[in-house]
Amino acid sequence: MIDTARAEPVLIEKHERGVVVVVALEEYERLIGKPASDWRMAQNEKKS
Repeated sequence: MIDTARAEPVLIEKHERGVVVVVALEEYERLIGKPASDWRMAQNEKKS
């Protein structure tokens, strides 16, 4: 699945309904408009 997700989004279904999409990190960053490291830092700050 990881190799496929690097090339294109992968839809995960449960009971024939889409529930999760796996995308490459680069695609995720492009979609949200910022590096994933920003998200990780924000998550770490919430834990502190």
